[in-house]
Amino acid sequence: MFGLRSEVLEERYPELIGLSKRLGNEDFNMVVFFCLWARNHHIEKGDAQRLLSEIAGSHTEEIASQWKPLVSAAEYVSSNKKEEVDSLMEQAEISLKEKGLGNTLFDTLKKSGTLLDYLRVIEAEEVFFFPTLRAFKNCMKKVEQGVSRIDVKTAEQVILSQRESGGSKRMKKDSILRTLMHAISLETTLHNLSHDRPERESALFWEHTYLSSLWSLYYDYYYVNDSLNQLGLLDEIHFHKKKSALDTLSKTWAMAFQEFYLRTMENMEQNKRKKLPMRINDVPNALFQRFKKASGKDAGYFILLDGMRWDLWEYIKENTFFAQSLNYRILEEISLWALHPTTTKVQIISLLDSAIQLDMVADIEASYTTIKGAESSLTDAFQEVELGNSIKIVKFGFIDNKVHQSKDDLITLFREICVNIKVSVKNYMDRLPKGSLIFLFSDHGFVEKMQFKGHKDEPRYLHGGASPWEVIVPFVAMLKI
Repeated sequence: MFGLRSEVLEERYPELIGLSKRLGNEDFNMVVFFCLWARNHHIEKGDAQRLLSEIAGSHTEEIASQWKPLVSAAEYVSSNKKEEVDSLMEQAEISLKEKGLGNTLFDTLKKSGTLLDYLRVIEAEEVFFFPTLRAFKNCMKKVEQGVSRIDVKTAEQVILSQRESGGSKRMKKDSILRTLMHAISLETTLHNLSHDRPERESALFWEHTYLSSLWSLYYDYYYVNDSLNQLGLLDEIHFHKKKSALDTLSKTWAMAFQEFYLRTMENMEQNKRKKLPMRINDVPNALFQRFKKASGKDAGYFILLDGMRWDLWEYIKENTFFAQSLNYRILEEISLWALHPTTTKVQIISLLDSAIQLDMVADIEASYTTIKGAESSLTDAFQEVELGNSIKIVKFGFIDNKVHQSKDDLITLFREICVNIKVSVKNYMDRLPKGSLIFLFSDHGFVEKMQFKGHKDEPRYLHGGASPWEVIVPFVAMLKI
């Protein structure tokens, strides 16, 4: 059995030796894992025997009589031969497909055709990948038919619960479930925004709308598209058709935001009675003083990631050391509104002017270092760590550089940026002493050119305008533990 006959059969399941010889290693392997699959999915005895007749022919009755030891053998291998079990299950799956039984097994599963039914199939599947993939395709169809027809809240709870339970990498469950979450998020946002109307007079409305829905539109779309490509499903699930509706809707909301922002923000600056959104010039003063007082820290390390928009921060948070390390505790995430035009130069001038004024008025010293590219030396930044000043600002420029140079889709761009995050930013943060108060923030975001054609000198990503993706960016306060 599986190259483990003497160890597994002779020592633990001698009653299966005869059956394994009559079937041969390959078919015996297939039968063992089919029995485990049928048990996991609670397949009724009659259906199981019918499938067995197609799998093993004349040996069906003998297999049925040895059902319990067959399942027990599969469970033993799954629990005790983890380095081999994935390849064994994969071989069993290949054998079933060669017999043309892939769809037959899936059709045997009891389901009423709801999204939750297909999610339960994914949850129960621990043996073969093709039922998971088939269930996923049906989930995607249900989501595309409209979120008004599904219980979104329950579906999201089931998905989160399944993701927390884990599973083998071969089953790709985490990737599949994350993709479903992004698909549901996109459909929900498109549905809600298409039934809502942009208001123009409230910064609070725009901040809430951006943080609750607008920020994730393109992130969700490109995440799903990228996952479908990796799963080989782009030709079966035509998700790219969403792009046109997505562009139309985002353009409508972006224009409404731009009108509000350009017409209203200057007046709001002059009207001191209105509560203003936080700007980059608030970072050294109001925001630092607030967290300094709450944490009891005298100094702050300010890490400016030039060009990091909100969805990029979410991707960084989930896919780099922030998700895996216990050394950093996020205290709060706050939105900053970039000044117009949303260029690096305008934001940096405002930031440094504020720091200089603070130095002059409150005798709080500030330092500023720029790390231009991902390969640039961190020597200056490391030296700044040792300084006795209260405000230490380090600007990393590799995100903005990538944004200006890249012609890749959003998720590919994010992946490449995260490689640099794991090297340069992590190296810098690792040098900071324990107990440090750290502020990770952005100066502006960017947008994708809607009519991008991929020409040689044509930029795919731009910034400088007044869309919410360029204006509203993250400020993250954290503590190094």
